[in-house]
Amino acid sequence: GNTITHSTMSSAQSGDYALYMEGSSNTLTHSFISNPGGYGAQFTSGYGFLITDSTMTTGSAGFEPALQLTATSSTTIARCYISNTNGIGLSLDTVDNTTIYDSTAIGGNGWFAAYYNGGSSNTITRGYLYATGASALQVDDEMYSSVDDSTLAADYNLAALYLFSGGYNRFQGFIISNDSGAAVRFEGAQAEGNTLIMSTMTSLAAALPALEIVNAGTNTISSNYVQGSTAAVVRGSTGTIISGTVFVATNTAGSALAFAGGSVNLTIATSTLLAPSLGRALALNPNNKGVVSL
Repeated sequence: GNTITHSTMSSAQSGDYALYMEGSSNTLTHSFISNPGGYGAQFTSGYGFLITDSTMTTGSAGFEPALQLTATSSTTIARCYISNTNGIGLSLDTVDNTTIYDSTAIGGNGWFAAYYNGGSSNTITRGYLYATGASALQVDDEMYSSVDDSTLAADYNLAALYLFSGGYNRFQGFIISNDSGAAVRFEGAQAEGNTLIMSTMTSLAAALPALEIVNAGTNTISSNYVQGSTAAVVRGSTGTIISGTVFVATNTAGSALAFAGGSVNLTIATSTLLAPSLGRALALNPNNKGVVSL
């Protein structure tokens, strides 16, 4: 493989790359990549890439990320700063077994800080993800991936972490906040088998929950702290399991936990539900079925 070290690469060309690497076992370390008008760096069609101690920036609008991985496997990204002031920071498209740690990704102007699409077994550990006008992390059709011990923040009216139709992913030990929408949203019939554990989720949105599970399959919510105007809503979902979690509603008429939209096979146990005097600790709307053991 090739090695690039202690180097600076820049471009101002829309639709083009400041750095493009194809093949296997290539290394980028201690370098600066910049393209105000297009892609920062792209790694594609290979395995064993190593990207460490580097900065990748772009100001390109839309889907021209500061760092993009496509059809790769077994890539390591460590101690990197990845930023796009007008688009996606980091994109992982149909990639497997990527390990990301001690890194920052920032997205801007309505685009994600990090985007997972159609891959599996990818991990983020001790990361910081921030986006304005979009999710800090968008996960589509992703399997067996994880986010651990990380901070996610957004100012977006949907969710800071938005998982759509991804299965068997784990989100553990993170702090996630959203000034304008939900902290976490799981959605879609194939959003099943996911675990959300030992994490803190907060939302400042006046009319949206901090945690929202919509039309989803069986997911597990365990040992978390969730706070929002209404802390959590489970809508039209099957087999949601909630345990050991504290739900705090902050709106005077808010609910700590609400089940709606015909959710079935629900389980809630050993959890704490707190709401103001005009609100509801537990809102069981019509046509929902399950077991409650507080």
